[in-house]
Amino acid sequence: MTGIATSDPSPLASRRSIILAMTTILALVGGAAFPSIAAESDPVALDLETQLVDLVGLQPGGAVALTVHDGETSSSAVGFADAAGHPMTVDTGFRVGWFTMQYVAAMVLQLVDEGRVDLDATLATYLPDVPVGGDATIRELLTQKARLSNVMGELLLRYTEDPAHLWTSDEVIGLAAEVARDEGTRVDQLGVTEYVLLGKLVDELEDGLYDAFDRRIVEPLGLAGTSYLGSRLPTGLAAGWDPGFGFRGQMEIGGMDRIGGIRSTAPDMVRFLEALMAGEVVSSRLVAEVFSDAVGPITLGGFFLPEELGFPGRPLLGTAFGDVAGYSNALIMDPVTGDIAVVLTNNATVDPRPVVAAIVDSWDAERLIDR
Repeated sequence: MTGIATSDPSPLASRRSIILAMTTILALVGGAAFPSIAAESDPVALDLETQLVDLVGLQPGGAVALTVHDGETSSSAVGFADAAGHPMTVDTGFRVGWFTMQYVAAMVLQLVDEGRVDLDATLATYLPDVPVGGDATIRELLTQKARLSNVMGELLLRYTEDPAHLWTSDEVIGLAAEVARDEGTRVDQLGVTEYVLLGKLVDELEDGLYDAFDRRIVEPLGLAGTSYLGSRLPTGLAAGWDPGFGFRGQMEIGGMDRIGGIRSTAPDMVRFLEALMAGEVVSSRLVAEVFSDAVGPITLGGFFLPEELGFPGRPLLGTAFGDVAGYSNALIMDPVTGDIAVVLTNNATVDPRPVVAAIVDSWDAERLIDR
């Protein structure tokens, strides 16, 4: 843990002093409801620790940020990982929510590289009995241009009615078909059905999604802190915090793991992104397609386009909607320069996107100065 100089009159030092004092008081009475500071930072162009302290404030939980800019890495961690008061570290694991899409997309593209899947073939070519989305092509599913009904709202409603029920992916797909038959509940917006279907595709062709993920992504890239919900539990996983249930860890729905079931760390996420850009995960031919200026909400690789992220006109891709119960995450990457920013929080009420925006602004400012 970084030492705190209480005599420093700076705003950051004052914030640190307040947090430290409250943490000490809580420790004396046996509580741990507010974040402490745990930071390891080597700033490049922005003080990440200041950004994260301002982001988390005195709220429960904490945050981790890691950036790669001009080949240099900067990282910081603040706050608590769980109700026991374990300090957050840069290697703390998180549920990473929608970032799961990029991993599922990568496995599908690997199957394309191997000639086992055709991007422009329909899903029914491989899953003839699927009750919804069978006439959509694999490309349309990857880029969410199939415009399938959004099953998320109905699924969450049924989950609240019966939290003990662990949905299978087939049940989620069946519910999507049921929703699609009711035109009144059809929602033409980004949803989850497409990637639940793609997860089932990998599951069927590889005889198991979790084993395929370990064999194709985790082991080759050495991602020691990354796993699927249905496989091994990593050590040091941050417990998610939500005002409705406090530090509960993970809300399990079941078949939704295809869209939000990955657990990972900031360093592992950066390793995956760098490997993808370098052509280590899928072929250079498909990497070029993933990072092309395709029109639509997301790219072939499951990355949201700049317009969706709030960075129109910039060559940035990423995920700014990586929330899952108790967690809220965001990542941005520039496939032209190789710059990457990842911000993970274990507090559902914290929005990490302003920190990502500040990081991107600092990159832009540096480039203007360099010119």
